[in-house]
Amino acid sequence: MRIVTGCVLFAVGCGGETKEPAPDSDSPDTDCTLLVSYEDADGDGWGNADAETSSCVEPEGNVATPGDCDDADDSVNPDAEELCNDVDDNCDGVDDVYLTWFLDEDDDGYGIPGSEVLDCDQPDGYVELEGDCDDADPLLNPGEIDLCDGIDTDCDGVIDDGMIEGWALMSIDHVYSKVWDVDLASGALTEIGPLLVNNEAITASDSRDDGYTVVYDLIGRQILDVDPCTGVLTPIGATGESSICAIEFGASDVLYGINDFDDTLVSFDLTTGAATVIGNLGMNVGACGLAYDCATDTLYGMDATSRQVYEIDPSSAAVSGAVNITLPMNAPGLEFDPTLGLLHVTSGSAHYTLDPTTGTSDLLGAFTAGSSVDDLSFAPACP
Repeated sequence: MRIVTGCVLFAVGCGGETKEPAPDSDSPDTDCTLLVSYEDADGDGWGNADAETSSCVEPEGNVATPGDCDDADDSVNPDAEELCNDVDDNCDGVDDVYLTWFLDEDDDGYGIPGSEVLDCDQPDGYVELEGDCDDADPLLNPGEIDLCDGIDTDCDGVIDDGMIEGWALMSIDHVYSKVWDVDLASGALTEIGPLLVNNEAITASDSRDDGYTVVYDLIGRQILDVDPCTGVLTPIGATGESSICAIEFGASDVLYGINDFDDTLVSFDLTTGAATVIGNLGMNVGACGLAYDCATDTLYGMDATSRQVYEIDPSSAAVSGAVNITLPMNAPGLEFDPTLGLLHVTSGSAHYTLDPTTGTSDLLGAFTAGSSVDDLSFAPACP
């Protein structure tokens, strides 16, 4: 900062007497602080660093901030967005932002990893998104839902996981009339909300690929659809069966169930609720669980009486591949996890994972006090 100071003039009068002259309106100011500013010819709020001015008053058209690299273009300044146009739009010394494009031969909007090119403009046959695992099939890409078809439709490396990707493991508690979110790592329970029961005892549940969730009511011997997020139950109809201990959606969205009174495998009509017997399991079934692995098209059953997990032929109800297990089976629930290749199992008071081929189990954790967990199902996570 430079200070300019005015001067005071004196004159010598008669007799050697000095006199101060009368004030002059044209005399300079006594003090002045210089301001540094820069010419802003394009009016974009940024000045030209090469056009600096120092003055007591900032001149019109000048600004205090330098940095404009093109003071004839108000779209070019340090606040501007850098475009891919061969111009240094934001004055950082770098021209253009090149975009990455991926070859998309099947025109499904997803390109092949490793096929990228850099270009300002989209080349023909290229897209911004990558991740296509089969660029000859437009129905295989990360934007698809991986349904139960034995194919990795969504290209995430896991076959038929669409029904649980982004879903939560839930349990419907008929004793305490609650819907629980079950933590996959620890088994800890978080209440989603109340189950709005009306003299129903919900002992089994499952969700199909589109998130539609069905439950079984032991008291009314009926199936109902349920919104797990609100707890609202809507009756579908009576099954005509004496007792169902587990239900599970299998291939082609068929809903299966086990009648633990007659020891039979049944399927349900989702418009009426009516059950059709498929066949006898050939074993004395107690409390039970059902789970389905889409990747191998395997329907699993678990029985508390024989303390076994086994495979069930969905067309004949024939049981095979039985494996003994050592878990407590007072209130079993069962669900298959395709990301782990294991079964999630409840024992009423704790949560385990179970290898259905060996019977080996690992404890994840005990359930929260004041809960009764006897069924498991993957369902869309609630907001």
